[in-house]
Amino acid sequence: FLEDCIRIEDREGVRKLEDKDKKNILAVNEKLASLAMRVLAIGYKSMDKVPDSYSAEAIEKDLVFLGLVAMIDPAREEVRDAIEKTNSAGIKIVMITGDHKNTAVAIAKELGFFKLDSMALTGEELNKLSDEELYERIESVPVYARVSPEHKLRIVKAWRKHGEVVAMTGDGVNDAPAVKEADIGISMGITGTDVTKEVSDMVITDDNFASIVSAVEEG
Repeated sequence: FLEDCIRIEDREGVRKLEDKDKKNILAVNEKLASLAMRVLAIGYKSMDKVPDSYSAEAIEKDLVFLGLVAMIDPAREEVRDAIEKTNSAGIKIVMITGDHKNTAVAIAKELGFFKLDSMALTGEELNKLSDEELYERIESVPVYARVSPEHKLRIVKAWRKHGEVVAMTGDGVNDAPAVKEADIGISMGITGTDVTKEVSDMVITDDNFASIVSAVEEG
Protein backbone atom coordinates (compact mmCIF):
# COMPACT_ATOMS: atom_id res chain seq x y z
CA PHE A 1 0.00 0.00 0.00
CA LEU A 2 2.79 2.43 0.91
CA GLU A 3 4.34 1.94 -2.53
CA ASP A 4 1.18 3.52 -3.98
CA CYS A 5 1.44 6.57 -1.66
CA ILE A 6 3.51 9.60 -2.68
CA ARG A 7 2.34 12.09 -0.05
CA ILE A 8 1.24 12.06 3.59
CA GLU A 9 -1.30 14.20 5.42
CA ASP A 10 -0.43 15.02 9.03
CA ARG A 11 -0.49 17.99 11.41
CA GLU A 12 1.85 19.86 9.10
CA GLY A 13 -0.50 19.44 6.17
CA VAL A 14 0.09 17.44 2.99
CA ARG A 15 3.75 16.82 2.20
CA LYS A 16 5.95 14.31 0.40
CA LEU A 17 6.04 10.81 1.88
CA GLU A 18 9.67 10.13 2.73
CA ASP A 19 11.54 6.93 3.59
CA LYS A 20 11.62 7.85 7.28
CA ASP A 21 7.80 8.16 7.21
CA LYS A 22 7.47 4.70 5.67
CA LYS A 23 9.77 3.19 8.30
CA ASN A 24 7.74 4.81 11.07
CA ILE A 25 4.42 3.63 9.59
CA LEU A 26 5.70 0.05 9.25
CA ALA A 27 7.07 0.12 12.82
CA VAL A 28 3.69 1.25 14.19
CA ASN A 29 1.95 -1.41 12.10
CA GLU A 30 4.24 -4.11 13.54
CA LYS A 31 3.62 -2.89 17.09
CA LEU A 32 -0.17 -2.88 16.68
CA ALA A 33 -0.15 -6.30 15.00
CA SER A 34 1.92 -7.74 17.86
CA LEU A 35 -0.90 -6.67 20.21
CA ALA A 36 -3.32 -8.92 18.25
CA MET A 37 -4.74 -5.92 16.38
CA ARG A 38 -5.95 -6.04 12.79
CA VAL A 39 -4.56 -2.99 11.03
CA LEU A 40 -5.87 -1.10 7.99
CA ALA A 41 -4.01 1.65 6.16
CA ILE A 42 -6.13 4.58 4.95
CA GLY A 43 -5.37 6.85 2.02
CA TYR A 44 -7.10 9.02 -0.56
CA LYS A 45 -6.61 10.56 -3.97
CA SER A 46 -8.05 13.83 -5.28
CA MET A 47 -9.28 13.70 -8.88
CA ASP A 48 -10.40 16.51 -11.17
CA LYS A 49 -12.83 14.36 -13.13
CA VAL A 50 -14.51 10.97 -13.10
CA PRO A 51 -11.92 8.38 -14.20
CA ASP A 52 -12.35 6.44 -17.41
CA SER A 53 -11.45 3.22 -15.59
CA TYR A 54 -12.19 2.10 -12.05
CA SER A 55 -9.45 -0.54 -12.03
CA ALA A 56 -6.98 -0.70 -9.16
CA GLU A 57 -4.15 0.03 -11.58
CA ALA A 58 -5.77 3.29 -12.65
CA ILE A 59 -6.98 4.57 -9.28
CA GLU A 60 -4.95 3.04 -6.47
CA LYS A 61 -1.70 4.90 -7.07
CA ASP A 62 -0.27 8.35 -6.21
CA LEU A 63 -2.29 8.27 -2.99
CA VAL A 64 -2.11 10.53 0.05
CA PHE A 65 -1.51 8.46 3.19
CA LEU A 66 -3.84 9.40 6.07
CA GLY A 67 -3.08 6.93 8.82
CA LEU A 68 -3.65 3.50 10.34
CA VAL A 69 -6.82 2.11 11.92
CA ALA A 70 -6.40 -0.74 14.41
CA MET A 71 -9.18 -3.09 15.49
CA ILE A 72 -9.25 -6.12 17.75
CA ASP A 73 -11.40 -9.20 17.28
CA PRO A 74 -10.95 -11.01 20.60
CA ALA A 75 -11.35 -14.75 20.83
CA ARG A 76 -14.49 -15.96 22.59
CA GLU A 77 -14.00 -16.83 26.25
CA GLU A 78 -15.11 -20.42 25.68
CA VAL A 79 -12.41 -20.91 23.04
CA ARG A 80 -9.64 -20.61 25.64
CA ASP A 81 -11.19 -23.38 27.75
CA ALA A 82 -11.82 -25.52 24.67
CA ILE A 83 -8.18 -25.26 23.57
CA GLU A 84 -7.01 -26.24 27.06
CA LYS A 85 -9.18 -29.35 26.75
CA THR A 86 -7.82 -30.22 23.31
CA ASN A 87 -4.23 -29.79 24.53
CA SER A 88 -4.83 -32.09 27.51
CA ALA A 89 -6.45 -34.64 25.17
CA GLY A 90 -3.39 -34.67 22.90
CA ILE A 91 -5.05 -32.76 20.06
CA LYS A 92 -2.76 -30.26 18.32
CA ILE A 93 -4.20 -26.90 17.28
CA VAL A 94 -2.95 -25.20 14.11
CA MET A 95 -4.09 -21.73 13.05
CA ILE A 96 -4.25 -20.97 9.32
CA THR A 97 -5.25 -17.36 8.70
CA GLY A 98 -5.12 -14.48 6.27
CA ASP A 99 -4.15 -12.12 9.10
CA HIS A 100 -0.76 -10.46 9.55
CA LYS A 101 1.84 -12.85 10.98
CA ASN A 102 2.35 -10.83 14.17
CA THR A 103 -1.40 -10.61 14.78
CA ALA A 104 -1.81 -14.37 14.36
CA VAL A 105 1.11 -15.14 16.69
CA ALA A 106 -0.22 -12.76 19.35
CA ILE A 107 -3.63 -14.47 19.31
CA ALA A 108 -2.04 -17.94 19.38
CA LYS A 109 0.07 -16.95 22.40
CA GLU A 110 -3.00 -15.54 24.14
CA LEU A 111 -4.84 -18.83 23.58
CA GLY A 112 -1.89 -20.88 24.76
CA PHE A 113 -0.83 -22.94 21.74
CA PHE A 114 2.21 -20.94 20.60
CA LYS A 115 5.19 -21.97 22.74
CA LEU A 116 8.76 -20.70 23.07
CA ASP A 117 10.04 -23.19 20.49
CA SER A 118 7.13 -22.63 18.07
CA MET A 119 7.49 -21.16 14.58
CA ALA A 120 5.12 -19.13 12.42
CA LEU A 121 5.21 -19.14 8.62
CA THR A 122 3.67 -16.82 6.04
CA GLY A 123 2.42 -17.99 2.68
CA GLU A 124 5.45 -16.36 1.08
CA GLU A 125 7.79 -18.29 3.37
CA LEU A 126 5.83 -21.48 2.72
CA ASN A 127 6.39 -21.06 -1.01
CA LYS A 128 10.14 -21.30 -0.44
CA LEU A 129 9.83 -24.70 1.28
CA SER A 130 9.71 -27.97 -0.61
CA ASP A 131 7.16 -30.60 0.46
CA GLU A 132 9.99 -32.49 2.18
CA GLU A 133 11.11 -29.40 4.12
CA LEU A 134 7.53 -28.66 5.18
CA TYR A 135 7.16 -32.29 6.30
CA GLU A 136 10.23 -31.94 8.51
CA ARG A 137 9.18 -28.63 10.10
CA ILE A 138 5.43 -28.96 10.33
CA GLU A 139 5.25 -30.24 13.91
CA SER A 140 6.89 -27.03 15.18
CA VAL A 141 4.62 -24.65 13.19
CA PRO A 142 1.25 -23.94 14.88
CA VAL A 143 0.60 -20.67 13.00
CA TYR A 144 0.37 -19.89 9.27
CA ALA A 145 -0.43 -16.35 8.10
CA ARG A 146 -1.25 -14.67 4.78
CA VAL A 147 -1.97 -18.02 3.16
CA SER A 148 -3.74 -19.08 -0.05
CA PRO A 149 -6.07 -22.07 -0.61
CA GLU A 150 -3.12 -23.97 -2.09
CA HIS A 151 -1.14 -23.46 1.11
CA LYS A 152 -4.00 -24.82 3.23
CA LEU A 153 -4.10 -27.95 1.09
CA ARG A 154 -0.32 -28.45 1.43
CA ILE A 155 -0.52 -28.11 5.21
CA VAL A 156 -3.29 -30.70 5.51
CA LYS A 157 -1.42 -33.13 3.25
CA ALA A 158 1.81 -32.68 5.23
CA TRP A 159 0.08 -33.47 8.53
CA ARG A 160 -1.62 -36.53 7.04
CA LYS A 161 1.74 -37.70 5.72
CA HIS A 162 2.91 -37.70 9.35
CA GLY A 163 0.19 -40.26 10.06
CA GLU A 164 -1.98 -37.86 12.00
CA VAL A 165 -5.78 -37.83 11.84
CA VAL A 166 -6.46 -34.33 10.55
CA ALA A 167 -9.60 -32.24 11.09
CA MET A 168 -9.83 -29.05 9.04
CA THR A 169 -12.35 -26.30 9.72
CA GLY A 170 -13.42 -23.63 7.25
CA ASP A 171 -16.27 -21.49 6.02
CA GLY A 172 -15.35 -20.02 2.64
CA VAL A 173 -15.10 -21.49 -0.85
CA ASN A 174 -11.32 -21.18 -0.64
CA ASP A 175 -11.34 -23.56 2.36
CA ALA A 176 -13.22 -26.31 0.49
CA PRO A 177 -10.21 -28.16 -1.05
CA ALA A 178 -8.43 -28.46 2.31
CA VAL A 179 -11.67 -29.36 4.13
CA LYS A 180 -12.28 -32.13 1.58
CA GLU A 181 -8.67 -33.41 1.80
CA ALA A 182 -8.76 -33.71 5.61
CA ASP A 183 -9.78 -36.92 7.38
CA ILE A 184 -12.55 -34.93 9.04
CA GLY A 185 -13.81 -31.87 7.18
CA ILE A 186 -15.65 -29.36 9.38
CA SER A 187 -17.65 -26.41 8.09
CA MET A 188 -19.44 -23.52 9.76
CA GLY A 189 -23.22 -23.75 9.67
CA ILE A 190 -23.95 -20.02 9.87
CA THR A 191 -21.17 -18.34 7.89
CA GLY A 192 -20.18 -21.39 5.85
CA THR A 193 -20.77 -21.48 2.10
CA ASP A 194 -22.82 -24.26 0.52
CA VAL A 195 -19.74 -25.57 -1.28
CA THR A 196 -17.80 -25.99 1.97
CA LYS A 197 -20.75 -27.62 3.72
CA GLU A 198 -21.19 -30.11 0.89
CA VAL A 199 -17.60 -31.37 1.07
CA SER A 200 -17.46 -31.47 4.89
CA ASP A 201 -18.14 -34.40 7.21
CA MET A 202 -19.47 -32.26 10.04
CA VAL A 203 -21.29 -28.93 10.18
CA ILE A 204 -21.01 -26.75 13.30
CA THR A 205 -24.46 -25.19 13.60
CA ASP A 206 -23.38 -22.43 16.01
CA ASP A 207 -19.99 -21.59 14.38
CA ASN A 208 -18.32 -22.11 17.76
CA PHE A 209 -14.93 -23.83 18.06
CA ALA A 210 -15.93 -25.19 21.47
CA SER A 211 -18.64 -27.25 19.76
CA ILE A 212 -15.93 -29.20 17.93
CA VAL A 213 -14.43 -30.16 21.29
CA SER A 214 -17.89 -31.24 22.48
CA ALA A 215 -18.24 -33.42 19.38
CA VAL A 216 -14.87 -35.06 20.09
CA GLU A 217 -15.94 -35.71 23.69
CA GLU A 218 -19.18 -37.32 22.51
CA GLY A 219 -17.22 -39.51 20.09
